[in-house]
This record gives sequence, C-alpha cells and structure tokens, in this order.
Amino acid sequence: MQIERSGPGAPLNLLSPHHPRAPVGIAGTAASLLSAAQEHTLTTLRDPELNFEAYGRRVLTDDLVGAAGYLTQGWLPDDSYRPGPVKLLREQATSPEGVAWDAINLGLQPDVQVIGMRDTQGGADSYFVCQPDPDDTHAPPRFFTLCIESGQGSGVYEIFVSPPRDWQAFLDQLG
Repeated sequence: MQIERSGPGAPLNLLSPHHPRAPVGIAGTAASLLSAAQEHTLTTLRDPELNFEAYGRRVLTDDLVGAAGYLTQGWLPDDSYRPGPVKLLREQATSPEGVAWDAINLGLQPDVQVIGMRDTQGGADSYFVCQPDPDDTHAPPRFFTLCIESGQGSGVYEIFVSPPRDWQAFLDQLG
C-alpha cells in the first residue's frame, strides 16, 4: 500500500483492506489533527516502548474503547483531568466499586484521536491522544496521556488522564 501524503487531511486508518488487521465496519476515517511536521517527528522517535505508527492507530483506539477496552472497564480517579478527552459514561465509574461489568463505563470524546502508546511490558501502559482546543478552533490541538493502572487481577482499570499539554511539552514528557 502506498501512502500519498501525511499530516492534516491524511486518513488515520492507513491499513489496506487486505491487511489481516484491517478494520471492519468503520464509516470513514478522520483527518489527522497532527501537522506533517508533527507526524514526521513522531516517526523519528527511537524508544522501543513507543508506538506512533499511523497504520496502527485504529488498533490502539480499539484497545481503549473496543468491546473489552480499558476505558470500557475503567474508572476515573479524582486526580484525573475531567474536562479532557475521556468522558464518564457511568456516573459511578469514579472508583473500582462503581465499574459495571454489563455497561460501558468510560469513553473518548468524539473529537479525540489516539496517536500512539508506550508499552512498558508489564508496567502501567500509556496511550497518547490529542484533541482540538475547545476554546479556540484555530489553536493547535492539545495532547494528553492516558495512563492505564492496575486491572491485572480484577479486570478493572484505573485511568489517569494528564492535564493538557502543548506540542513541546508533550514531546518533552516522552523523554
């Protein structure tokens, strides 16, 4: 599969329909919130724990909000940034006891894009998302880290949402 362009207007779902993990039933693809320069910068990061591959973003999104996704079975602690990318779908999902197994507890706001993850091989994994600035439609997107805690024994995941960061602060926190 050949990619013609990247950056604003480029599809996030870059999997060929013949790829074994190609998404099924997706109504369309969203244009990336990242500029071409930002996309390029992410591809040059050499930390083996980081994954910013554009073709894998749909899979990373499914990791968060799919049928058995972390947010589906997650809860937001009090110190999580509440007005950001994660929405509380069950009012009680603010503690492990408030997670309902037969319901979707948390979700992503509709304008959020998952752009990557840090796989720590057994530690708390982090997913990186961006979202348009709600106060200024012409401003650059804001960047957040969603840290997935616990869940190993209980299947209930604590989701810590960082405060919003600008592009440079986002890159700085990647190390």
